[in-house]
Amino acid sequence: MAGARPLEGEVGGRAVEVGIRAGDALVVLAQMLGPRTASHWAYSKQWLDIGCRPMHIPSMSLEKDPRRMRLLADPLAIRAMAHPVRLDLQSLLGREGPMTAADAARRLGISQALASHHLRQLAKYDFVEPAPGKDNRERPWRLVSTSQSWRDAASTPEGAAAADVLEQLLAERALERLSQWQQDRTTEDTVWRENSGIGQSGFYLTSDELAELVTQIDALLQRYVDERPIDDKSTRPPGSRHVSITQIVTITPEEQ
Repeated sequence: MAGARPLEGEVGGRAVEVGIRAGDALVVLAQMLGPRTASHWAYSKQWLDIGCRPMHIPSMSLEKDPRRMRLLADPLAIRAMAHPVRLDLQSLLGREGPMTAADAARRLGISQALASHHLRQLAKYDFVEPAPGKDNRERPWRLVSTSQSWRDAASTPEGAAAADVLEQLLAERALERLSQWQQDRTTEDTVWRENSGIGQSGFYLTSDELAELVTQIDALLQRYVDERPIDDKSTRPPGSRHVSITQIVTITPEEQ
């Protein structure tokens, strides 16, 4: 990965493969955490931040506002979200604010009927809701929450299966964004190119150390989540761009 140095570590514990995949850009957290620190990270906390373009995943979000953050336990709701058009619609509403089905359809290049159908399905499971319009004829939609977590879904077989479907979709979309970024980055400024792409490291951690690592990374990201809500354009500084991070952590099975 341009600008990123693979890092290694070995302590008592299990092998952990850690990576950060980004769509529009990948933030190299090694530069913030310091040398010899596990930096290429992801974690199956299953947080989904609506601001991905086009969406997520997981997400990741550290929202504290209970209205903006939603814990998903219903497998039907998780499966309802696991659709490319619905993820795109949530992402669009997160970036641009309330929008009618007609406007959303134009932005996504789909029919108004299709956009209306998927917005109604999202509303059925409380992902979006009607927003005040300029007049009685205008019927915009807005997000109910800007972040979702399905961390407890695995407690039931149905929930685990639904979460697997959603996570597979999010991973596929992250790879699509990576492919698009690889095509676009040749014309980008050096600072964007050097801090984007994909990186991977493998090392041994105990479960407590892995939890501590994730907590440290969360703390770094918390500043931007608090200061720049994804759906508040006024908080975006000049020159800022949307950065999409998809977190992935895999644990190697214990040797018998």
